[in-house]
Amino acid sequence: MLKPSIRYIQKAGYYPEDSRTKILSELFGTDFSSNLNLHLPLNNLEGGVYKDTSSNTNNGTPNGAFSTYSPLGPCVGTDGIDDDITVADDASYRNIFSGGGTLFFEFILNSVNEDDGLLRKGAAVQVRTVDNSGDSSSIRFIHNFTSVLGRWDISTREVVKDARNRFGIVYDNSSDANDPILYLNGNEYSISSGLTQSLGPTGSASADSGNVMTLGKNSSLLSNGFFKDLIVWNESKSSSFMKRFTSYTDLW
Repeated sequence: MLKPSIRYIQKAGYYPEDSRTKILSELFGTDFSSNLNLHLPLNNLEGGVYKDTSSNTNNGTPNGAFSTYSPLGPCVGTDGIDDDITVADDASYRNIFSGGGTLFFEFILNSVNEDDGLLRKGAAVQVRTVDNSGDSSSIRFIHNFTSVLGRWDISTREVVKDARNRFGIVYDNSSDANDPILYLNGNEYSISSGLTQSLGPTGSASADSGNVMTLGKNSSLLSNGFFKDLIVWNESKSSSFMKRFTSYTDLW
């Protein structure tokens, strides 16, 4: 259960840069804090970087991206032209889904298009929007394999212009027979419920080592919007935790 006594340290959302990680750990306990390899709250620029508030020091570097305030609270903005945030490759969080891992970030898109680039770690791991219609799109997760890459889409257009999205991926890439589970705003999407495998992987999973992680961009595909809380856990988080965590928006 969430602890109601935590509401809330500073209503406007500005606080010491490490307190967001601490508060999330108090709210969700070891479900949040265990195997936490990367956490960029993206709410406090210090010395030209956004601090990693896990036990590691994999800070995020803004490349044109800017600190701002949105319905996410204090966050980072991108203009959809040439802005992104990069995190240098490091052994502490690389090969995110090897043997089971979890990725999370929160975003708002100011415009919704086909192929808005949301995240990339080399060719191995990619997240983008697809199946655009008007102001709504679906989300596609891509993981590269040695023979044929894997590609999975949420079957419905759940990403809407100017709406807040809390998105997560739980995946074990140790076999090309495995499928990820995607989470968006408290909903779980699996092959049996709302997730489509548009291309089945074959071979062995490609490593993402040697590549920076980029938020707000996927190769030449960029996003116009806001981002917050880029998180990597070195374990497959439970369904119950991910549903709670991706639905919990009362976090300044």
